[in-house]
Parts: sequence; C-alpha cells; structure tokens
Amino acid sequence: MYRNAFQKVAKILRNKNIITSRIFLRPHGLRHTGATLRLIKYSEETGIDICTANIDDIHIFLQELLGHEDQATTQLYISTVRKLRIGNLSKKTIITNEDNWKEEMENNPHLKKGVDFIKS
Repeated sequence: MYRNAFQKVAKILRNKNIITSRIFLRPHGLRHTGATLRLIKYSEETGIDICTANIDDIHIFLQELLGHEDQATTQLYISTVRKLRIGNLSKKTIITNEDNWKEEMENNPHLKKGVDFIKS
C-alpha cells in the first residue's frame, strides 16, 4: 500500500518536473532520511564531529537507533552527512557571490534555476 502511494507521488512529481527519473521515492527512504537528520542533531547535541575518526561513537548511536551491526553501514551515514555539509557550504558560497555569477546565469538556464531555487 505504501509503496504504491510512493509510486503515484513520484509519477506526479516527475510529470511536473519537480524530480527527475533518477530520484527514487520509497518508504524505506524515510528511515534513511530520519536517521540522517537524527545523526546531524546528535552531532549538534554532543559536539561529536560526524567523521570516520569518530566512527565508534557514531556506530553505537546508530546501532541503538536502527539496529545496524556493521560499521560499513555507519560509514554510509557519515558519508551522507559530510556531503550534506559540503552542499550547504556551496549553496552559501553561490548565494554570497551571486553577483559574480550574473553572466554565467544568463548563459546557463539550469544554473539560474538552481540559484533561484536555493534562494527560495
């Protein structure tokens, strides 16, 4: 039932060009999203940097939260959090230096659409 609902929503979002065919929406994805957001909150609350140097502490936290046994799974969550932080930094950099991108945005509608999306 849930899988069908997700498939219907994905079809609607693709038809409206909100997501691409490369993005998959599945109920299990909510588990990953929730765990990733909780891991970010865990870092904020404890001051533990989400990186491989702290994998033992992070693994214990995720093991209690999700039941994962393998640290390779924990490494995937660490990688996701690191990518999110880099993405947020690049967004801030683009917005801060928007004046430097004017000519590029005029010639690249995809970049303009991305910058407009980030600003909204």
